[in-house]
Amino acid sequence: MDKEMRTIFRNNVIKFIIGLVLLSISYVYIQWHPAEKASIFSGFEVLYQRIEVFFYKIVDKDSEGLKNKFDLEKTFNELISSAETKWCADASVVDGLREVMASLKKGSIADLANNMGNYTRKINEYKAMIDASCK
Repeated sequence: MDKEMRTIFRNNVIKFIIGLVLLSISYVYIQWHPAEKASIFSGFEVLYQRIEVFFYKIVDKDSEGLKNKFDLEKTFNELISSAETKWCADASVVDGLREVMASLKKGSIADLANNMGNYTRKINEYKAMIDASCK
């Protein structure tokens, strides 16, 4: 190797090491900040959901119902994370939210149309329970 190639190689090795250090710092930051971690992973989830809704539109399935189901799941996930981050929230509230979330995920889109009012009522009830236990 001539002198110019060694200089290029050395510069590339230095850039590689700096990149590894920055990548390690980013990884540690994401591990210690759960909100950042959730936002990154939720971005992929939202992208998948939008592709699925688009596919439902193409094949003439109930894409609006699927979108409503995803929106409800997002609302319940936000309530669960809100209840978990507030130390004053009762554990039974979090367990109840998880049960409702599980039933929502298991249910079909047709069932969702029939039970939309019920889920909306549960959202409001759980919000009130979380707020009441944290006063």
